[in-house]
Amino acid sequence: MSVDKVLNIAKTITTLKIKLPISNENMTKTMVITPKHKSIAILFDDFFLEITLGCPSGEVRKKLLKILFIFITINNILNAQLINA
Repeated sequence: MSVDKVLNIAKTITTLKIKLPISNENMTKTMVITPKHKSIAILFDDFFLEITLGCPSGEVRKKLLKILFIFITINNILNAQLINA
């Protein structure tokens, strides 16, 4: 699967982060709903990320979100340049 396809699918995945009022604990749930979401779901799996990248899942998730944001931004800039060219 191409990077563009993965990025387009990733843009549609929602992650909910909820702070429980009594325990002050944070819960995170990534909503993998459609077959397209399921095709890249392993990229959001904490155990897979810890094994692959070798750091705790919270840190990995932050790093991946930053990287994903950078890729999406670059992709949008390049697409805008192609349209305006």
